[in-house]
This record gives sequence, C-alpha cells and structure tokens, in this order.
Amino acid sequence: MKLDDILNTDSKAAVSPSINAQSMLLDMRIKGQDQHYEIHIGDNALGQLQTLLKGRRCAIVSDDTVWALHGKTLCQALQLHPEAYEQIENWGQVHNETLCLSPTSNECLTPTSTECLSPTSILCQSSDTNFNKLLSISVLPNGEGSKNLEQLTRLYSDFVRAGLTRRDLVIAFGGGVIGDLAGYAAASWLRGVSFVQIPTSLLAMVDSSIGGKVAIDLPEGKNLVGAFHQPKAVLIHPQFLDTLPVRQLRDGIAEMVKAAMIRDEELLPMILNQFRDLPQNQSKDSPAKHNRSQPTQQISALPEINALLKRALSIKKNVVEADEKETGDRKLLNFGHTLGHAAESRGGYSVLTHGEGVALGMQWITRLSEEKGLSEPGTSAYLESALAQLGFETAPPLDFPALKDWVLRDKKMTESGLEVILIRKPGEGYVYPIASKDVDVFFKVNTPDLI
Repeated sequence: MKLDDILNTDSKAAVSPSINAQSMLLDMRIKGQDQHYEIHIGDNALGQLQTLLKGRRCAIVSDDTVWALHGKTLCQALQLHPEAYEQIENWGQVHNETLCLSPTSNECLTPTSTECLSPTSILCQSSDTNFNKLLSISVLPNGEGSKNLEQLTRLYSDFVRAGLTRRDLVIAFGGGVIGDLAGYAAASWLRGVSFVQIPTSLLAMVDSSIGGKVAIDLPEGKNLVGAFHQPKAVLIHPQFLDTLPVRQLRDGIAEMVKAAMIRDEELLPMILNQFRDLPQNQSKDSPAKHNRSQPTQQISALPEINALLKRALSIKKNVVEADEKETGDRKLLNFGHTLGHAAESRGGYSVLTHGEGVALGMQWITRLSEEKGLSEPGTSAYLESALAQLGFETAPPLDFPALKDWVLRDKKMTESGLEVILIRKPGEGYVYPIASKDVDVFFKVNTPDLI
C-alpha cells in the first residue's frame, strides 16, 4: 500500500475483524511458563483491582505529575480503609515529607526533616482485614532521570519501612519510567514480589507495560540493569490519556508506528486517522518539564481509540507469546531503538523523549538499509512521510561517531557483533546481524552534522 492510499483510508475500514471493538478484555498467555496475565482495557479496567488484591496489602509507586492528576482516582478504585483515606487527605498535595502511621498503634507520627524520605512517601496500615491495606505511596520526580540506582534504592527503603513481604503487591502507577523502575524494584525485592501495571501514558499502554521487561538506566547507557518480570495484570484506563501532554503522547505514537512497520502495515492508517491532527509541540523544554504541560483534546473520546490500543497491543502480545526472553522474534520490537537509545543517552535523557529518539532511530536505520538494498525502494520515504504527518521532525543526517560508544554498549550487542532490526517492506521487519569488524562500515558517516 502506498502512503497516499494510507492517508485516504477510512480508519473504520482499517480495523481488523479479529479485534472486537466492544471487548474489554485482552488475554495474554506467555508460552513456556505456567502463568498468564490479563490486559483489561476500558473505563471499567480499574474495577479489576478488587479481584487482583483479594485483601492483599499493596505499595504504590508513582510520579509527582501522575499522582497530582490521578492519585485520587486510584485510591477510589482501591476502596481503601477510611484511615488510609484520612491520612492521604491530610497529606494533601505532593511535597517532600513522609507521613507515617505506626504499624503497631494508631498514633500518627510526623518525622523530622532528617527522617524524611525522598521520593515522597506515605506509610500507613489498617488493622481491619476487611479492607485493602495500603502500605506505602512512593512518589518520584517525573521523567527518565528518575530511572536510576538512586531512586531504586529509595524505593527499597520505602519497602523496608512499609514492611513489604512476598505476599504483598506493588502497583506501578505511571508511564514507562515508573513501570520499568517499579517493576525492577518488584523483581529484585525479596527475589521477586508480584506487581500490577496501571499505565497512564500512551507509550506504556501500547508497549512498555506488557512483556515483562523492567530496568533502570546507568550513565553509561539505557536499560543496562534489568530483568524479565511479568506483571500480575495490566489495567488500561484510556481516560488517563486526556491529561497527557502532546509531546508525551507522541512517545506512544512512535511505538505504534514501530509496531506497524515490523508486523502490521494496516495499523498505520488507524494511527494517522486518529493522531495526524495533533498540534505541534510548543517548546523544546526538557521532557520532564514538558510533561507538566496540558493537552488540547480528549484522547479517550477519539472514535477508534480502544480498537487502536487493542490492535497495537495485539502485535506485541503475539511477539512476546512466541519469544518471551527475546531470543528470536521479540528482537523485532527493538526497531529504531539501538540508535534511538544512543541519541537519548547522549543527551543525558534530558534532550529527547523516548519517542523522539525512536522516531530518529527508525528513520536513520531505514535510510541506511534502503541505501544498501536491504529494504525495498521507497520504504524510507514512506516511513518519514508518515512520521511527518504525525508531527515528528525529519531526522538530520546520522552522525554515527557521536553515538558509537552508546551503540556498542547496547544490549543487542553479541560476542560476534551487533544485531539491528531492518524493514524489508512496511509490515515486515527482520533481524540483520552485523559483524563487529563491519559496524563502522555499515553505519557510514554521511555528514559531520551533529544531532
């Protein structure tokens, strides 16, 4: 299909008949393991918390932006004991204090400033077994800069103070950063505790919340410390998207374009019809600062948003079920990420958002593969035109020497070289190995222009 055809395709005609637009449930079963978890999409998704908890205690991990916007919604869904509600209400707006309720008494403790934890936390516990028990709320600074060892250690400290055990549950309430960080904390705490993903960003909803990859960043590179730890469930409440800034919304759009390019060309018409009229980014502030700006439309009201979420999720679902530990086809989900992660890392995670990095990476790698005859003619122009329609900038010429150090530390490096994901034609991705001695030749320098 040509791009002109895609732009003129009715979004309803692009919905696969295998996707039931009225269904509120998408099941995922991971092959090779005696487990499965469910993905609930829709306005009633948070209602599943009661079934998941079954009276278990929980620790919430969120960020300051998400908690200020949606913390009350989550607390209502949890149906917490009135004691917990009172403590949270008294805590008020997010600030740098810790409020504790003694596990052994009803005495309310106000710690001194030297005892306060950062990230912000509430620690509380109810003696009534008929109510869900909230152990802690850990609120981290918004943005990729929080996905590090320092914030991980602070979560561990909160878990210690809360008395989190293996029978308890961690709730990751936020975007991809919170899902990765809280998921890795859950994977490593007491050698593994259960966790639930409640994604609030489009990127997390369609990509990072499913599949079980959890990680933190190091100064030397993105996601270098991590694990595979599947969530107990993923609860997707589309109304959370209504407060998502446009720049952050495009992070998820980039991941959806990636999914379309590797497995489902017909997904692209749906993406374009839903999102090509978004306003342009208003500034080049750091990603964390920009995340506090407000959107200009209700995303949950878009006519095909639920069908679009399900279609994008189905691509990753099918790939992950076939290859949970990324030894084969799951590598396709890294399309655009090798160079994209390098660009993010080079900017110290403060210049480019993840989606902006992936959009650059997809363009760079597809230009190279088409020049080398590894992609069908026109594939690069097709991709760049679609991204431009969605508000992404056209990538400048690749300056590989500026990114090389990060590329060589990428998790897709093997003892024999680097594996990159290429697009044979739209909807058909494949793994292409590059021998170590040929990396410089493959990523030829077209111009010294910097990113």
